[in-house]
Amino acid sequence: MMVVAPARLSVLVATFAVAIASLQTATATSAALSASSNESTARNAGTRCEFGAFVNEVDPKGLNVRAAPNVSSKILGKIPPNYVNKKDPSAYASRVEVSVLSSRDGWFLIEGATDNEQLTGKPPRPMFTGQGWVSGKKLVVKTQASKARVAPNPKADVAFLVGNVLDGDSLSKPGYLVACDGAWVNLDYSLSKLVPAELNAIKLNPAARKGAANGRVRGWVTRICAIQETSCTGLGSIPE
Repeated sequence: MMVVAPARLSVLVATFAVAIASLQTATATSAALSASSNESTARNAGTRCEFGAFVNEVDPKGLNVRAAPNVSSKILGKIPPNYVNKKDPSAYASRVEVSVLSSRDGWFLIEGATDNEQLTGKPPRPMFTGQGWVSGKKLVVKTQASKARVAPNPKADVAFLVGNVLDGDSLSKPGYLVACDGAWVNLDYSLSKLVPAELNAIKLNPAARKGAANGRVRGWVTRICAIQETSCTGLGSIPE
C-alpha cells in the first residue's frame, strides 16, 4: 500500500477542494443563467396567440425586429418593406408574411418571416426569420369575420359590423394590431378612411371607441385569413 506524505496529502486535499468549489460555482452560474433566461422569457412572453399576419412596412430600411417588446431593446435583425413590382407599380404590393406567437403592450412576438414567392415572382429576400418583437402598428391581418366584438369572446357585444361592408383588405389598410388572444385579434382602425355609407353600414357601438384615439375604433375579430391576395375558405366552422 502506498503511503502519502502529510504535506503531499494536504496538497491533494486542497486541490480537490478547489475543484469541488469550481464545479459548484459553475453549476450555480449555469443555473442562474438558465433562471435568468427563463425569467426574461416569462417576463416578455405576454398573451399567447396563434395566427398569421402581414408586415406593413414602407420604409426602404425595413422593420427592426427586437429582443423585447420595446424600442430600446436589442435589434435582432430586419424585415424588408412591402415588395412592389417596379415595372408595374399598380400591381399588388406583397407584404412579408409572419406567424404571431404572443402579444404584450401593443407589441407582437413573431417568427418565420418570409416573402410570398407566388406574389413577388422572385425568391424570398434575405431577412430575419427567428423569433423577435415588432410593433403592432407594423402588422395587419385579413379576416372573414362578419362582426367585430368588444372582447375576444363569441358572446361579447358587437363593436361594429364587418361582413360585406369591410372586407379583409379594407379592414387592414387603415388599421393595425393592438392585442391578440389565441386566434382573436384586436384591431384599431381609422374612421376617416370610410365613406359615409360605410360608416352607417358598420352600425358602430359606442363601446368600440374605448381605448382608441379620437377618430379611431377598436374591435376583436377572429377567422383570420393568412392569404393576402384572395379570399380564404374553410373558416366557416370557426366561431366569431
